[in-house]
Amino acid sequence: MTDDTTAPGDGERLETHKYRVERLNDPEGKHAGCWYFVLDPHHDPHAVAALRRYAYSVRGQSPALAADIMDVVRRFDPPRAWGVRRRDGVVIDRSGGQPERPWDEHTARAALDMLRTVADNPDAFTLVTRSNPDSEWEDTL
Repeated sequence: MTDDTTAPGDGERLETHKYRVERLNDPEGKHAGCWYFVLDPHHDPHAVAALRRYAYSVRGQSPALAADIMDVVRRFDPPRAWGVRRRDGVVIDRSGGQPERPWDEHTARAALDMLRTVADNPDAFTLVTRSNPDSEWEDTL
């Protein structure tokens, strides 16, 4: 870890020496002197939001890493509603006979499986979640 207390490009001093972070598997020393930032999703809701955005950012390049990060996010901020998004963007999130009761994960996954078995294009449906009724639907990873 370097003694530099300035994050690259931000020009502001940060409080340092609160944590010791060590890279355990870097035999070539590629990450020697790198700058690290510690997030605490247990106590900081902004950390959860940052982790969620990071997972979505890396999902194309590192899907396994994105899925692992989303597992952590769901531990600290479990989705309150689940649904299935059609290719046209419409989200199906409630049973026809019970509009006041949103789907849980089990119900949404069962609906997704059923829709994929009868659809011409099984990839036309994706599982989505959201934290509250006012938040946007997000694709699950």
